[in-house]
Amino acid sequence: AGIKTTGRKSEKGEVYTYTLAGHTDDKGKNEILHWEAQVLEALRVQGVDGHQWYAVGHNDTDHDHAHVVDNLVRQFDGRVAGLADSHKKLQQWALRI
Repeated sequence: AGIKTTGRKSEKGEVYTYTLAGHTDDKGKNEILHWEAQVLEALRVQGVDGHQWYAVGHNDTDHDHAHVVDNLVRQFDGRVAGLADSHKKLQQWALRI
């Protein structure tokens, strides 16, 4: 991508993992498209929309949930995204919805 490889290296890793969980009252009501929309919004809130990601949703507990893995390395330039206050941003977003 034309960027020097001598820059700052990632100290926290190249992926970020977390779980999005629904309320127990909503068990079985959330479809796959709902979870995909929620994951895309969580990526946007953190400022890593456009990055590679994957998620696995399931309902084998008392609440539906999705495990999410974000690739923090941008494909087009190889830079690692910063996730300053990511937990705080996700919490504020979750409280709004």
